[in-house]
Amino acid sequence: MLAATIKYHLRKYQGIYPETSEFLNNSIYVDDIIGGHQNTEDAYHTSTECMHIFREAGMTLHKWQTNSEELRKLWIKEDMVSGDSSQVVEPSGLPFKVLGVSWNKREDSLYFDVQNLVTFLSSRVNSKRCLLQAIGRIFDPVGFLGPFVLRVKLLMQEIWKLPLDWDDDLPECLSLAWNRWCNEVPGLGELRIPRYLFSNMFNVGITKIELHCFSDASQKAYATVAYLRILFNDERIRTVFVASKTRVAPLKKLTLPRLELMGALLSARLSYRIIKALNLNLVCCFWTDSQITLFWIKGTANKFKSFIKNRVEEIVKLTSPEDWYFCPGKSNPSDLASRGTSVFELRDNPVWFQGPEWLELTSEYWPMQNNANLEGLDGIELEYRKTVSNVIQFGCTVNSEKLLVLENYSSLRRLYRVTAWIKRFIKRVKKIVTTKGPLTTEELEEAEVHWIQVEQRQCYSEEFETLAGVGQVKKNSSLYNFGPFLGDKGILRMGGRLEYSDFSSDEKHPIILPRNSSLTGLIVQDEHICMKHGGIATTLAKIRSRFWIPKGLQIVQKIIRRCLICRRYSAKSADQLTSQLPEDRIAQTPPFYSSGVDFAGPIYVKNLEGMQKSYIVLFTCATTRALHLELAPTMTTESFLMAFRRFISRRGNCRIMYSDNARTFKKSNRELEQISKILLHDNFHEFFCNQKITWKFIVERGAWWGGFYERLVKSVKECLRKVLGRALLSFEELSTILTEVEAGLNSRPLTYVYNNLREPLPLQPVQFLNFARSDSTLPINFKEIIAAGSSRPSLIKRKNYQDLLVKQLWSKWKKQYIMDLRNAHALKNPNPQQNIKIDDVVLIEGDNKSKLLWKLGRVIQVFPGRDGGVRSCLLKTSDGTLKRPVQLLYPLEL
Repeated sequence: MLAATIKYHLRKYQGIYPETSEFLNNSIYVDDIIGGHQNTEDAYHTSTECMHIFREAGMTLHKWQTNSEELRKLWIKEDMVSGDSSQVVEPSGLPFKVLGVSWNKREDSLYFDVQNLVTFLSSRVNSKRCLLQAIGRIFDPVGFLGPFVLRVKLLMQEIWKLPLDWDDDLPECLSLAWNRWCNEVPGLGELRIPRYLFSNMFNVGITKIELHCFSDASQKAYATVAYLRILFNDERIRTVFVASKTRVAPLKKLTLPRLELMGALLSARLSYRIIKALNLNLVCCFWTDSQITLFWIKGTANKFKSFIKNRVEEIVKLTSPEDWYFCPGKSNPSDLASRGTSVFELRDNPVWFQGPEWLELTSEYWPMQNNANLEGLDGIELEYRKTVSNVIQFGCTVNSEKLLVLENYSSLRRLYRVTAWIKRFIKRVKKIVTTKGPLTTEELEEAEVHWIQVEQRQCYSEEFETLAGVGQVKKNSSLYNFGPFLGDKGILRMGGRLEYSDFSSDEKHPIILPRNSSLTGLIVQDEHICMKHGGIATTLAKIRSRFWIPKGLQIVQKIIRRCLICRRYSAKSADQLTSQLPEDRIAQTPPFYSSGVDFAGPIYVKNLEGMQKSYIVLFTCATTRALHLELAPTMTTESFLMAFRRFISRRGNCRIMYSDNARTFKKSNRELEQISKILLHDNFHEFFCNQKITWKFIVERGAWWGGFYERLVKSVKECLRKVLGRALLSFEELSTILTEVEAGLNSRPLTYVYNNLREPLPLQPVQFLNFARSDSTLPINFKEIIAAGSSRPSLIKRKNYQDLLVKQLWSKWKKQYIMDLRNAHALKNPNPQQNIKIDDVVLIEGDNKSKLLWKLGRVIQVFPGRDGGVRSCLLKTSDGTLKRPVQLLYPLEL
């Protein structure tokens, strides 16, 4: 946004200050302006115009710095800078920087302020993290320190090969190399690099400027370095360092010639960036000490393997192959950057900062160019591409029916278009037509006629022969009743009695299509789609306006049944026989031995702060249908566990617990198991520990699997809705109401209630609860026992009588309640469809009512019951896997 705003503002001053506008366009880096002039007058004039341009935009330029004392004094007069701007460092004590590089204004040189890096390394740790932090603290965008920085890059690569964490200690061999490099860092502060490439050259004319780029590679790295070679009028020659780039070799081992080629590519890319940045007319020369690399660059790229070809093509795109030369490895300055060196050797090495000595001499002293023929080298070295010879035979006849297999196409329009393109190609080869561009209507109609002819002659070959000879088909022909005849273009058409009607020719005499042809199926499918997936009658009526298919109604029904879109809407859910009741539902067990649990709510209760939510925890006995209600202040695992402890303390410990797949219950199951382990280990609460609970979850979205407790949730809600109305109770009041609701629902009849007083009374859950606790010391009829005395015979007699009552109660439970359950679902889905199988594609019923929004899934696992009936499946969808009951699955029969 800032750059766009500045450019927009500068365009308004192109006519007023053309030179300054052009200068700013090329010299702005984000919010900094970097530039210069060869004399003070021009520099002052440009700076004042810059101030005026940006002042008009509401932007004030500040922090002006220069290496000219005369220009600084002029700025002071104009209040552009303060009087202390001649200092070498900023008022904060930090050195002046130009785009992040430290600048000494008095010497007009660049240097590296390594004080912060030295301070950091003084408390260093020999770890991967510390090493990476040290690399990030060296800012050298031009590449002056390339050979020195390469050493720590190679060290980092070696560390990455080891299974070390960020703060693990480095091995001893790597620690020694790391410490040696750190000890050399202070020497970087002694380096001084002239800022201006053409310094001390103002009084001497320049005749020519050349850019020389050197590249080299080793097994560990490859690099390039660039120099400017400046020729003066007095025949003096000077070379200056411009930039360098180093790259660590890939972990995947490459041959040395390939690495040399990558160094050459790096050299070409660097030269492109330098020419673009300097905006000078430069003559480029590229040097490498690899004859194989020169052979590749000067050769034909397509002859070599893809790795070589791709890089040579980019090199040729950026440079000219004639500009590449050979130089010996000893005089190649990029050898330092490809192997690494110490800061002291780098500082005292003039070759790195000025290039080889022969570069300051005339071209006759340059290295000899040996254009040796490398064809004799091993093919592995030169990496030629394998050549394949293709033999093309003309004049052979191709059968179009074999060229295009009708069964391979699922779209009629694609079949016609492919056929039309092939026919156009053949005609163009034979020079019959010169048509170009998109296919025409005539070409598509020709393709349709072609396939109709092919299919008719293949299926009705005898009829064609008879019609060509006699003029009518035989009586035993399947087409005899249709009165067929040969129409235009040799197409078999149906006769009829509408010759003199005003219908079209296709309506009066439709084209006969073979009923078992693949083309017929494609035509029916295409017309069905064109009619927006209309029904059978709609599709058949549209087809008969042009074609006649024997027994066409059956064919249309068959094709529409295979339509995936129509099947999504017409698919019916899978079904299964109602499963047998599990043993824990029909076994004679104490109340709540097998139970189900569910949450209901929230219900708001009042407290001192206002209102809060509360939840009902409902426990249902699977055998006697008895009910137990608890009120929980929150719907959390801790709250549920408290309610569960109250439940087992009052009703006895259950062994089997059913619930849906709410996260609360799943987490509770894990915590109950963990509590059981802890208590067993500590030998504490032996009674609770010895009675482990088996927790069973019903399948996801299959609420009817837990119907024995879901039905009572509805009953509890109905009672509370009628009793509470809009009343707001306290937590204690609501707990009391729930206890009364529990008592009322436990007194509901389980069996039929007769009008005749002589018939037996119905079973009630409360009757089973009175005999629930085997360790209860309170008899049923306590007053009668007291009246009869407490003698041993009377107590034994009373105990036997109670046992008889319990036995009669369970007998009545079996004969009346269980027998009623036997016939409850006798007539429901007696003839279920075939079981869903693995790899079946199904439509999964979702929350959306539209089937178009339901997801597709593939069955990856089925869960059959004891009777072999599959009632739930594990499905693979685009979002993962899920489990669903078969009643929510719609098989698509793909």
